[in-house]
Amino acid sequence: MDINDNQKLAIELPKIEGYFYKIIGDEEKLIPTENILLNSNEYLGVGVSTPEAFKKVLDLSDLILDKITSFDLSSPKINDDEIKRLSILGNLQKLSFHDCNTITTKGLEYLSDLGSLKSLIFGNCNVISDNEFMYITKLNKLQTLHLRECDNITDIGFEYISNLKDLQTLLLFKSDKVNDKVLEHISKLKNLYNLDIESCTEITDQGLEHISKLKNLQILNLGCFDQISDKGIYYISKIKGLKDLNLWDCNAFTNKSFQYISDLQNLQILVLYECNRTTNDGLQYISNLTNLRSLDLRFCKQISDKGISYISELKDLQTLNLNGCKQVTDKGISYISELKDLQTLNLNGCKQVTDKGISYISELKDLKALDLEGCYKITDKGISYVSELKDLKALNLNGCKQVTDKGISYISVLKGLQTLKLRGCQQIRDKSLFYISKLQDLKSLDLSYCSKIRDNGLSYLSTLQDLQELSLFCCCKINKFGVTKLQEQLKSLEIER
Repeated sequence: MDINDNQKLAIELPKIEGYFYKIIGDEEKLIPTENILLNSNEYLGVGVSTPEAFKKVLDLSDLILDKITSFDLSSPKINDDEIKRLSILGNLQKLSFHDCNTITTKGLEYLSDLGSLKSLIFGNCNVISDNEFMYITKLNKLQTLHLRECDNITDIGFEYISNLKDLQTLLLFKSDKVNDKVLEHISKLKNLYNLDIESCTEITDQGLEHISKLKNLQILNLGCFDQISDKGIYYISKIKGLKDLNLWDCNAFTNKSFQYISDLQNLQILVLYECNRTTNDGLQYISNLTNLRSLDLRFCKQISDKGISYISELKDLQTLNLNGCKQVTDKGISYISELKDLQTLNLNGCKQVTDKGISYISELKDLKALDLEGCYKITDKGISYVSELKDLKALNLNGCKQVTDKGISYISVLKGLQTLKLRGCQQIRDKSLFYISKLQDLKSLDLSYCSKIRDNGLSYLSTLQDLQELSLFCCCKINKFGVTKLQEQLKSLEIER
């Protein structure tokens, strides 16, 4: 029975050891175990963690089973017989296995019956070896394949995978046997759009030469590659359509690599997290990437204000992460103020930044997320500048020990704030919670190690009807009575202490 556009399907979901979620287009929304209505364009996803839950789901009516398009299996007890039963899910498009190590070759052979499958995910499933992929290649609609930490697949298995001509996304994170020969097979996947080979440590520059043949590739994760040199980055620079490049913890290349990267004029996202050989001169080349929207320089410890001056030429930049860049001072922040489209700025651990630096940040009127954790030189005056960022939704002031109640009073004007972190702001008292109570959109609040707040202050938070998360670790003057009373007033609030 089909559901036409004007009909809704009423479903009574069973209680299971797992979860259900509603799928509308690309959006997934967790739903409670109760009666629900599904429109014609809405589908069901389900996750189970026991064979008993698996059986309950597959015993549902055919009408309901036809609406299931996504199935997550996370149990070492799932066996071949259960996999065989999946064939009754005629519209199944996404199937995930995690820690399912009792499935044999026979069970994986049954997967070939799932003709509508577009996405197949294996996580830490070490029973999978090369021979099983002769069956998986029969899934000719497959577009996404994840093989996270599947350590028994060699180049023989990937030769089978190279026959999946419609494959667009391939994730091989921490797969120990992925080497240059494997990448030679992968280079035959001409429609590949997204390739993740992070922590596949057997790959060398020669393997990256094979990848350079993937002209449709737009997303590439090469994180944690110790063997990649300038030569390897040269090969990557030939993929002119690349938009997202992750080089996390790649420390074998020099400034020459940044010159090659500057040829990737379509690049929008660049991750150089913990690339310790990143220098100011390297960033001079990066400044030529005029389409760059996001730049991650976390713990690139050689970067100073001079490097930031080059970044200021990236006028379309929306996200900048300088976490742990300890040489950056107020002068560097003055350059950042030229990035008028910036929406997310992380200065966590930039300990030289003072109130003057924050005054420059106040010019970034589109800023929505600001992380100042550990910037211990910032005082209430600096927070007064933060109050000028009217679109701010997330603010992290963890460890800003000079901030007092007066500083929090400035924050109270940020009516759209949804996340506020004040962990270790030891000078704030109950009065600060009164000011925080004016932030009616607040969903998450961290007051851990704010040792001067009391139950009386906690009571002010009862007006925050949207508050969902509250952290109170080591708030020694708050007792169980105050916590219980607040939870009675805010039924959906989760408190950690």
